[in-house]
Amino acid sequence: MEIEENYNFEKINLKKLLEATCRASNNFQFLSLLKAKEAILKHGKYSKKELETILNSLIDAETARKYFLKELFQREPLTLEEIIKIFDFDENQIIRDIFYLKAQGYIDEIIESQDVRKYKVKHLKDSFKPKVNYFEPVSKINDLGNCCHCGLCLSLCPLDCIDLSTNYLYVDEETCIKCGLCYSVCPQSFSFDEMYNSLKSRDSSVKESKNFGYYNNIYSATTSVDAFKEKGQHGGVATTLLYYLLNKNLVDAVITIKHSKSFWKPKIEIVEDKSELYNTTGRIYSHSPILSILDKAKKYDRVAIVALPCMIRALVKASFFPIKLPFFNNIKYKIGLFCIESFSYENISQHLNEKFNIDIEEITKMNIVKGRFFVTLDSGEITSVSLTECDPYGFNYCHYCGDITSEMADISIGPIGSKVGWSTVITRNKTGEDLFKGAVDQNLIEKTPLIDINVFQTNLEKINLEKKSKCITVELQKF
Repeated sequence: MEIEENYNFEKINLKKLLEATCRASNNFQFLSLLKAKEAILKHGKYSKKELETILNSLIDAETARKYFLKELFQREPLTLEEIIKIFDFDENQIIRDIFYLKAQGYIDEIIESQDVRKYKVKHLKDSFKPKVNYFEPVSKINDLGNCCHCGLCLSLCPLDCIDLSTNYLYVDEETCIKCGLCYSVCPQSFSFDEMYNSLKSRDSSVKESKNFGYYNNIYSATTSVDAFKEKGQHGGVATTLLYYLLNKNLVDAVITIKHSKSFWKPKIEIVEDKSELYNTTGRIYSHSPILSILDKAKKYDRVAIVALPCMIRALVKASFFPIKLPFFNNIKYKIGLFCIESFSYENISQHLNEKFNIDIEEITKMNIVKGRFFVTLDSGEITSVSLTECDPYGFNYCHYCGDITSEMADISIGPIGSKVGWSTVITRNKTGEDLFKGAVDQNLIEKTPLIDINVFQTNLEKINLEKKSKCITVELQKF
């Protein structure tokens, strides 16, 4: 699902192009960044070249959108296919921008039947005077209790005016320039699911499941690397894939979670040396804003990342955002983990103390299986409670998340559907399929067909229906 980075304006009438560009220059994001250019460069997060690239790509994207609006304004409602035929752009660009304009309130969706949806421009903003409208900072998302604390906003804020931890988000209003970058890419601001599904449905190389998204193939797998097998959880497949990527020099670094001195307290790490991966093995159920480190990883040309579904969604939404931020093009592999619920380190410590009467440092392993939360102690004792009893301690966003299997990753890994000690592996695209097969061919991973795909489907459907019934969406502020 590739979207061209550059728009082809060559075939547009010059007068129409100039008019669209003039209107685009009125964009509040462009004006905010331009006005704060000196302060941004002085702060040093973005170089002059990077900031100019951001500004130019922003103008290009907004020019295309203003052109779309003007050309469609006088027309009757059209289907996406009819709109695609009108314009000389990459069809994925057109789909992305039509849905973006719909989210902003410029375009109405008209449902004529179950299979026929048409789109009509509601209005144009013909004034060339600068607007005072802007996207709210992501503090709005946090205040509504819908922040997934992925850390993406922290990475891209040009003046670092966002302070974020697992349970906390604060925006310094005095420093904030209201550029809207954080809100634009936030996975919990305006929904991009319809856009994503429209793009993926055009890809004939993948199959679709209503319960676990688009995919190529499904396997059951376990690691063949003894060091990972001993310490790994659900087969150690994710760590083994990272090992394969570093060992074959397919990436320069991987972004993952390591155990810190306090074993169950997660530490976000950029790993270059495959020998360091042993300390990343084993699932840590403590939530961590792993995308907060992306700006530190921009020096690498090729990066892989292991993350939870909410964070994979953030990466994909940001990659759809047609502004050339220097944090995404180098992410070559997105490895997603299955996730039903996550916890802050503080909450999980409290949970263990109150429900199990044990200290977190006594635990050697945590696991969630068949609706129960299990812990293994130093003594070898295993105890558990119902996952329902854990809800009050869970990370708030988890109660609204409808993605269990990291549907937007290149490859997804988790225990549902496989026997103990093995993982279910869902390859989502060619990148994921090639990665998995490469590790298998190197005898690093053992694979078998999934034991019973129907049971897998049924279990996921049950969990998905329960979780998706709780989902909420934050509506984009209408202009």
